[in-house]
Amino acid sequence: NGYYIIKNSYTNKVLTIQDSATWDGANVTQWEYQGKPSQEWEIYPTRANTYKIINRNSGKLLNVSWGSSENYANVEQYKDVNGNAQLWWIDVAN
Repeated sequence: NGYYIIKNSYTNKVLTIQDSATWDGANVTQWEYQGKPSQEWEIYPTRANTYKIINRNSGKLLNVSWGSSENYANVEQYKDVNGNAQLWWIDVAN
């Protein structure tokens, strides 16, 4: 159907919008898969081999809060602002 589940290989839990929220700034967490649209993602190719990752429930993008480059920066959902904090590389783990 064009949507993906993004699962952590260690915890076996999936990326989930906390409480199925639809507002900007809602936190992204890991949770056991429950088949909710807040756990499903569209992976949309953009320029330079990067991707926008869009939540099915809210239509908002995976976003690094405040565009921070610091370790431990929070990841949230946010409306599409065509910002670099919303572009992701997808690579194969070693």
